[in-house]
Amino acid sequence: MPTNLSRLLLPLTLVLLINPACNKKLPNTATSIPLISQARNFFDDSIAKMIKSKFDAYQFVGQFVMSGLLILLFFLFYVIFFGKHPTPFSSVLGILGVLLTIILPLYIIAQMKLNYKTIIIDTEVKTISFKIFFIKLTNKYLLEYFDGYIDTKVTDKYGMYKCFYLVKDGKLRYKISGRFYSNIDELQSGLSSLKYMGFIKYSFSL
Repeated sequence: MPTNLSRLLLPLTLVLLINPACNKKLPNTATSIPLISQARNFFDDSIAKMIKSKFDAYQFVGQFVMSGLLILLFFLFYVIFFGKHPTPFSSVLGILGVLLTIILPLYIIAQMKLNYKTIIIDTEVKTISFKIFFIKLTNKYLLEYFDGYIDTKVTDKYGMYKCFYLVKDGKLRYKISGRFYSNIDELQSGLSSLKYMGFIKYSFSL
């Protein structure tokens, strides 16, 4: 994003303008090392303010598989109902086609919206954004919009993993699950400005 790029480049530009060594050729490494160190620190500080979710390898591949399945189902929908030999919606085959090419894709999209979303936390301006994998739709909130978050551990057939739920008006709004994100602890650190509303034990993921 342009704003993030400018946030990174502006401090470096100021260093280049203010540092006297920049008005002439750097004669040796003794002069250049402090400048490089300053620039690196600016970049490290800026990057540290942005925390982005990371999918583990299994879930990363799963996103592409589900996306491919959606494309295939949409193609089948066109072939069944709008192809050379259209099937009436009211027929038995038409009803099965609706279940396969409409209901199933809706379920897949709901699961992707719930679990396969990219999370970005800006700890400087205290915002959090959620973006679905293949849809250019991003929901962005100030962290103070939420009442807080609850912490839990879920045990299921995949094992035991951490889960966090953002709470708004007493309702669970967004789930952040350790089953899908490999940097769940880093994401939790990004929620430090939010009120911690305690640990709740669940035997399954909500």
